[in-house]
Amino acid sequence: MNAFKLDYDYIQNVGIENSFKEFLKDNASKIFFHKTFDWQDENEFRLIVLNSLDEYLYVAIDESLKGIVVGSKFPMIYYPIFHNLQETKGIKFGRIQWFNGIPVAVDQTPVDNNNP
Repeated sequence: MNAFKLDYDYIQNVGIENSFKEFLKDNASKIFFHKTFDWQDENEFRLIVLNSLDEYLYVAIDESLKGIVVGSKFPMIYYPIFHNLQETKGIKFGRIQWFNGIPVAVDQTPVDNNNP
């Protein structure tokens, strides 16, 4: 099987669950752990959980997440959520701005005019 192509006849023949397990076994690395050149220097961790239960799995990341950086066109309406995370969890928040074609992360810590 190809990581980007599904064979309908094969799925019908062996069943969706068996087909999915085989597809995942053969292609997990290509699907979950392959980075494009653009992101080669990004430091990230991916957690994959196979769960047969019909419920959400909670994974606490509050001790792992150090900062959030959004793009220059990210809607400002969501900024209060990130500012709340800064105040309650100490998570840094930044936004990418472009200067002469170079991306620069700009600190988005809210200014507290009551505390000079």
